[in-house]
Amino acid sequence: MVVDGWEWRGSTSHRLSTWATLDACWRVGSLEHLLDETQLEIHNFVRDCPSRTVYVSASRQLGKSFGNIVAACETAIRNPGGRINYIAKTFGALSKMMESSMRLIAEQAPPELRPVFVTGKSRWVFPEEGPAAGAFVQLVGADDVGGADTARGGAVVLNIVDEAAFIDCLDYLLNSVVKPMGMRAAAQTVLTTSPALSPDHYSCDVEDTCAAQGALIVRDYWSPGMLTREEKVAFLEGEAAALNLTLEQFTATSTYRREYGCQRVLDTTLAVVPEFPEHRATIVEAGRVAVRPPYCDLYFAGDPGTDDFFGGLFAVVDWRRSKLVIEHELLLEKANTATFVREWQAVMAAHYPCAQDDVRSMRIVTADNAYNVVRPYAAILDTTVSKAICADIHSYHGLSFSPAVTADRETSINELRLVVASGRLEIHPRCEKLITQLGVATRKKPGGDMVRSKRHGHFDLVSSCRYLVRSIDWTHNPFPADYGFNALDQTRRERPPPQTLGSVLLRGSHIGRRRN
Repeated sequence: MVVDGWEWRGSTSHRLSTWATLDACWRVGSLEHLLDETQLEIHNFVRDCPSRTVYVSASRQLGKSFGNIVAACETAIRNPGGRINYIAKTFGALSKMMESSMRLIAEQAPPELRPVFVTGKSRWVFPEEGPAAGAFVQLVGADDVGGADTARGGAVVLNIVDEAAFIDCLDYLLNSVVKPMGMRAAAQTVLTTSPALSPDHYSCDVEDTCAAQGALIVRDYWSPGMLTREEKVAFLEGEAAALNLTLEQFTATSTYRREYGCQRVLDTTLAVVPEFPEHRATIVEAGRVAVRPPYCDLYFAGDPGTDDFFGGLFAVVDWRRSKLVIEHELLLEKANTATFVREWQAVMAAHYPCAQDDVRSMRIVTADNAYNVVRPYAAILDTTVSKAICADIHSYHGLSFSPAVTADRETSINELRLVVASGRLEIHPRCEKLITQLGVATRKKPGGDMVRSKRHGHFDLVSSCRYLVRSIDWTHNPFPADYGFNALDQTRRERPPPQTLGSVLLRGSHIGRRRN
């Protein structure tokens, strides 16, 4: 009997010689006959790779998990009594997947190599009397730090991390659990996954490290396997139809590019500023060559956090070009108000000096000196968490900041997105953290709050950027009335007097006019 391409051991049509050959393969731990072309290619790459950590970036529908289970069985047979950790995000989904795949694989094995599931220990154990001699595959659900800790244990010969890019505590799992165990044994760690929803995920760092070491293999949806090209096209057409899209439209989405093309892209449905990756190069290059005009408005916007990150941005408005140019950033970890004021004053003194007799100047006094700097047209801080922060800065340090407008978060995000998409935003390359955060900031769910990142906190610079955009007065002309006037060859043109509502409404009528 043949089911899904498998000839079952109980079939009356199988040849004894064939099964004798396959049984011999099982007893020496050689199970390549269970894999298709792409699975075998990945299997051989991992086996031959000298690196202790191997990264496999593979598309959906390639049978990554099945290939992992085959590799786990091979390793168990070749290492009697050894432990193989099979790690995934949730234990429930892992146990169901393992049960169906492991039973299918075990059906092909000789009796002395058929693993059984031990419920109390959450592991698949090979028979003691067989060649594997009690080796087992331990199931680990790493949905949190406590779950990741269950991977601890001696005699580990292989760690398989399935869909690693979707494990939130991957950093802790690899560096605090897996790596210390590897110091006692030469255990290899294999991470197989499709790309993460956000380029901010720790798996991206692991992938980059493995790529530099030659320990990365990438296989997309169109790699050869058990499915024909026609079957793959039909599957994608079904996925596109479920979203009311054509196949061409679906292949242009971030979902297809990430899940099937193995590209590291930001999920547009969760991105805070989905337009930024497309315009990033233009925005940064324009910021690099931008020249500050002789008259401009200086803005500062910050998102304070004394127990988190304290972020802030310095920007000027080029009124004639209608551009917002972000020139400097501050991102301080666990900084009190004194630290923030010291760093803020340092940026102002170094990059925004102003003559004392200039009406735009203000004086700041530091522990070492006093400086005349440009007075910000607006300096705002988010005081949602603690309204006392602005009061402390004013009372202890003599600086005044206005509270940011935080109501209607979606409106401020929309304004930021419009400024990015319209080309009115320019960012100097020195603002590396802001550029990174704008490119990777995501929400917990569509329309929800931003996620909290281990590396970027609550994306405080993105919040500062939307506060900044919302505070801009695009109508204010900072240039003097006589700017550019030359009395030798020009005639002074006075600005027209302001019009009243009455004069506008009565324009063209005879009301109020003197009659001859």
